[in-house]
Amino acid sequence: AIGEVSDIVQSPFGLHLIRVDDRQDKVEKDLEEVREEITAVLTEKRAEKKLEEELTRIEAEIPDKELSEVAGEFSKSVLSSKTFSKNDVIPGLGSAFGLVTELEQKQNEEKGVWKRNSLQGHVVYQLKEIREPAIQEFSDVQEEVREALKMKRAEELARKKASQALSQAQGGTQLEELATENGLQVQTFEFTATTQYLPQLGKNETFRKTALSLKESSPFALSDDENRIDLVQLQGKRMEEADPKTLKQQIRLRLRQQLQQTVLSKELERLRDTADVEIINPVFQQLQQTS
Repeated sequence: AIGEVSDIVQSPFGLHLIRVDDRQDKVEKDLEEVREEITAVLTEKRAEKKLEEELTRIEAEIPDKELSEVAGEFSKSVLSSKTFSKNDVIPGLGSAFGLVTELEQKQNEEKGVWKRNSLQGHVVYQLKEIREPAIQEFSDVQEEVREALKMKRAEELARKKASQALSQAQGGTQLEELATENGLQVQTFEFTATTQYLPQLGKNETFRKTALSLKESSPFALSDDENRIDLVQLQGKRMEEADPKTLKQQIRLRLRQQLQQTVLSKELERLRDTADVEIINPVFQQLQQTS
């Protein structure tokens, strides 16, 4: 029914809760109306089938061939990566966590396939070297340190400018004027206490709590999240008009969401308590890979 929330659903991308916002009655359409949709679905299925066939062929060939030779057969190129660890992000591939988990079971020069979903694509790799954790010389990491210091200074400068902008806004300067001065933009939207995801912000709990705490007598505040700082202005608050039946449904929905979140948290705690995890944090160097 509209407004109801599903149980926890697992997909290749994680765990999800699904809420029904709208339902439409079944309708019949002419073939011409849906021809493009059908064609798109069939094209996607053919592409997935072709990908699986190619993956099977690759798995059979890589033990006896050089990766460059196999890559050439599929018009792909072999790329070399820098040394990375479980917590790193590999350009073009994303988080290295899943790949490193596979590499932990491999020997030097061994090849393999990191299987992901069809949207992300599979990765064919060859492990060149496993390095034990070591303390690096400053000369080896000075460029990384320099970049980290730049980012730290940039964060400090951003917070300083944000504080100045807050003072100016409280003094009567318009947000549009402040945005123009700093090369930023102003965005206006409405949300309620039950809204989880905000336009262009996603699930930003800090912003949501900051905005909801504002009063008409004090309409400005800074939302300081880890990744961004926003200057928030309250333009008004209003109570939604709803009949008792609707309010009961909203409360029921909210309680169900909280219960599901609690169950999920407890299940994660149980899994952590029962799992035997060994933290080894190895560093890998993958000098040849192709996707």
